[in-house]
Amino acid sequence: IISLLLACLFAAIQYASYYPEGLQALVRMSFYIFSFFIFLNLFKRATYSRKIKKIYLFISVLCSALLIFQVFIYHAFDTVIVYINTPLDIQPSSVIGLDIESQGFRSGGLFKEPSYFAIFVAPAMIYAASLRKWMLWLILSFAVVLSTSTLGFAFVILSVARLTNTKYLVILSPLIAIFLALILTDIIQILPERVSQTMSGEGSFSMRVIEPFTRVFLNGNVLSPNYSVLKDLAHPDAASSIWFNSLSYSVVVLGILGI
Repeated sequence: IISLLLACLFAAIQYASYYPEGLQALVRMSFYIFSFFIFLNLFKRATYSRKIKKIYLFISVLCSALLIFQVFIYHAFDTVIVYINTPLDIQPSSVIGLDIESQGFRSGGLFKEPSYFAIFVAPAMIYAASLRKWMLWLILSFAVVLSTSTLGFAFVILSVARLTNTKYLVILSPLIAIFLALILTDIIQILPERVSQTMSGEGSFSMRVIEPFTRVFLNGNVLSPNYSVLKDLAHPDAASSIWFNSLSYSVVVLGILGI
């Protein structure tokens, strides 16, 4: 945290001198990173660790069950259930605003969109796989697949690797590689439609991963805060065409030296 304070102080001086509007982004990013380390520190104490883990697993299962139920109701009765209807229009814009006619029914359950749900339950899914908690793993994995999140599908594959003994995984790796190749080339058609679209270059994957990576790591300065990219991000036209994921956004705001 002391190192982070020094990095943020250095970045803050640069922002104040060259791009004062970027201070808000720096403060927000620093808050998230500080919170992460403080939260992580709680896990040093067994009492806190057990309580946090139980609460997190319960919320993960609850969110998964609600998503499964929502998808079932839609396909069985052609009815869209909106769990959260706030003045911010969070859930309706997720479930209804994604254009069911063209994209199919995609839901994040209680979350704004499928990828947010997948990211939230991924640690629980990998934890369940690591301890061979089959029922917990099946519920979480089933919900992630139903969400149609491409990122979530990658997490499912990762958790499957944790289910298998490393020795057997190495022995079976050639067969696994062939099977994955058949799936990814769509010869064996078991991928959700959304995942297939992403693999063919459609969907938001390229917008969230490929474009930010190219913009930040290949075409920009990565050692120190990148003011030009941050200015572009603040412009409505640019912001609508490129979505910075957490890694690329951190590099833009703090720079690799800061991180």
